Amino acid sequence: QLKQSLMTASRCGSTVAVLFVDLDNFKEVNDEHGHQVGDAVLWAFSKRLQGAIRGNDHVGRLGGDEFLVIAEPIDGAAEAHSVARRIANAVSDPIEIGDRMITLSLSIGIAVADAASDLTASELLHDADLAVYRAKELGRSRIELCDEALLFEVQQRTIIEGSLRTAIAEDELTMYYQPIIDAKTAKLLSLEALIRWKAPDGAWIPPDLFIPIAERSDLILELDNWVVNHVVDQLVKWTNHPELGDVAVAVNISGRHLASESFVCDILGPLRDAKISPTRLVIEVTEGELLDDLDSAAHKLELLRNQSIRIAIDDFGTGYTSLGHLRSLPLDILKIDRTFIQDKSAESLVKLIIDIGHLLGAKVTSEGIETVDQAAHVTELGSDALQGYLFSKPMPAEVVEQMSVVAEPEHTRFVS
Repeated sequence: QLKQSLMTASRCGSTVAVLFVDLDNFKEVNDEHGHQVGDAVLWAFSKRLQGAIRGNDHVGRLGGDEFLVIAEPIDGAAEAHSVARRIANAVSDPIEIGDRMITLSLSIGIAVADAASDLTASELLHDADLAVYRAKELGRSRIELCDEALLFEVQQRTIIEGSLRTAIAEDELTMYYQPIIDAKTAKLLSLEALIRWKAPDGAWIPPDLFIPIAERSDLILELDNWVVNHVVDQLVKWTNHPELGDVAVAVNISGRHLASESFVCDILGPLRDAKISPTRLVIEVTEGELLDDLDSAAHKLELLRNQSIRIAIDDFGTGYTSLGHLRSLPLDILKIDRTFIQDKSAESLVKLIIDIGHLLGAKVTSEGIETVDQAAHVTELGSDALQGYLFSKPMPAEVVEQMSVVAEPEHTRFVS
């Protein structure tokens, strides 16, 4: 149908739009209410969708919770956006299935082709897919248009992804380490490993630029494995170091890697091959990455924990993990996100998180400590460990080896 619509637009000098409609978090409907209710919700939504489009428009289900609307003819992006708003409004009221009221939200991506466009049906569909991905990336329940800015951004991502693959293959990456300090004794507890990328031209590529790009594909698995292997190699080198011989190092693991079948072997294999004790490795996962498949994530992390690898939840407080979810997870360390530490009005919340962590038998680390007052305050609230620029910025392994912890009147910091 889309091919026919594009041919008509070309022949008649008209414009066609594709609207990629995706139900947000529909998996939760199936998980909570069962697939029979989920199927009934999809049927009810499809009826509402048909009622929201115009007479000449076409609608179809791509599969699962994804639908496609072909709007033709249409007066450019503005009218396409108007159609999208009507579709979004179609789920403003909950869907009633038996005695259940199901609330939905939609992410909608729009791509437009006018008579002068040479886009094929597959290319137009791809552009709409890019737009709906952007809508989900920006928080879901929104409408996004595939425009020149988005296409340029995708082009830049493709370039960076290719360069990152080369960087992994040619070992252009390096690891930096940031100390985590015992809040009471001011001793070094562990280090967090943080990846850094210095391009051949000498420019540093920020992690918050290349890591999200890697996370869009299985490239993140290569990146995670590179990190784990290099950290294990570093632990081997530190084995006979007087201060670092038994230090533990935390590595950040992506949600995509956690979901992969190879995850457990990818972690245990390098430790076994290098004959490094699993107690020297901490696996950090962010709160949000656990929720896509909580049961599977908990099972895999429990397998690692049974081998004496500690498990930390990073950036806690920024996601939507319930207390029930936390209780089902193997948990050794809870890391409070820096935004709460640096917000003076969040003191009660910080105290609550610390108490929850202790209630679950976990140690609590406060991230983003930049001042003596912050360190003293969260320690008074019960934080077990501290991490932040007050003590040290992330640094190369050779610099870590030259550092030592010394006590000063007001605080403890790393010095050379």
